[in-house]
Amino acid sequence: MNRLKKIAAAALAAVVLAGTTACSGDVSWAAKKGDVTVAPGVYIFSIFNAYSSAAYQDGIDLSKSILEQQIDGKDANEWMLEEAANSIKRIFLINDKMNELGLTMTDEELEAASKAGDNVWSSYSSLFSSHGISRASFDLLYGEIPAKNRKIFKALYGKGGSKEVSEADMKKYIEENYTDFSMIGASTYKTNSDSSTSSGTPDTTNLTDEEKKELQQTLQGYVDKVKDGSMTMQEAADAYKEYAELDTEQLISNTVNLETAGFPDELNEELGDMEAGEVRFVDLSDSVGLYLVLRKGDIAEKSAEYLEDEDRYFEILSNIKGEEYDNAMKEEVAAYTGVTFNQAVIDKYQPSIFNDAFQPVSSTAASSSAGSTASSSGDASSQASSAASSAPEESSASSGE
Repeated sequence: MNRLKKIAAAALAAVVLAGTTACSGDVSWAAKKGDVTVAPGVYIFSIFNAYSSAAYQDGIDLSKSILEQQIDGKDANEWMLEEAANSIKRIFLINDKMNELGLTMTDEELEAASKAGDNVWSSYSSLFSSHGISRASFDLLYGEIPAKNRKIFKALYGKGGSKEVSEADMKKYIEENYTDFSMIGASTYKTNSDSSTSSGTPDTTNLTDEEKKELQQTLQGYVDKVKDGSMTMQEAADAYKEYAELDTEQLISNTVNLETAGFPDELNEELGDMEAGEVRFVDLSDSVGLYLVLRKGDIAEKSAEYLEDEDRYFEILSNIKGEEYDNAMKEEVAAYTGVTFNQAVIDKYQPSIFNDAFQPVSSTAASSSAGSTASSSGDASSQASSAASSAPEESSASSGE
């Protein structure tokens, strides 16, 4: 380590970690506070997450080594070490908050938190294990602390919390930002059961003009009947199911935020132009190969029902107060003290241990992937980092790797 690196390391220990460092050859633990110890595997995974996150920062050129670049005016290596240190401090902060609020995790919740990472671990266990990250450390970082974080958030902003968001405010948010609708989708393609593609799937062709005209007339008939009250949308869906000789339910009902739902622009524009209770025939054959019988519902009648679902309740709560909570947590992490870091572990597990997993890509691929993580093994690292970035600040304390 040259003199500049030594100075940077000293500054990092004194300023960033906001705690004491233990300098010995013992690398069996990464950080301690009170009777809680963070294992090296958790710290290593924090480094991995920091490297993953670095690839998404403004100004990063994925055709070059990330560690040779700067993030927020700092060397990328220093930035990653700070991110990892803050991730570890967040562990202790979240556990403290759980205690302060009298919250605990049930066995079922811990099991669910572990299962949340099954697919990622199954795909990337060799990458993680080869760098000293055990399944236990992975579970704590990827599953347990995110679950605790959600529980804290709900305890603060949910029903009965000290910062409770009223049901009236939540309903207002839904009514201002969400759209309720139901639709019947009819494909403008037909399947040729006598032929198939090279992959073995049935061959499809466009309906003829005559067939399209007949289908349009049939669907317009449903629209007219729903409008005059002689048929409900469900009855129209059942009629189309019989007409098209289909086996599955044809009515799709949804309450969504159109800005984030990912629907075709044409559908969003139609819904934005419709009044509550209005029914239309919509032609999306050019964009997605569908004709629609589309009905816009009254969101004011749906908002209370939407909040009855626990996941949707949390979704709305997060939309309203998530940013406020995240910013407050970042401030508390920055000010958090009392953690003893093991300098031997910090020195041993530098970000460079993951260089092989985040190698530069070609300039063409880098520009076209816009934020994808570079990888030495195709999509493996980018997918792993994407999975890790879903819980970048959420890890946990444990003994053992």
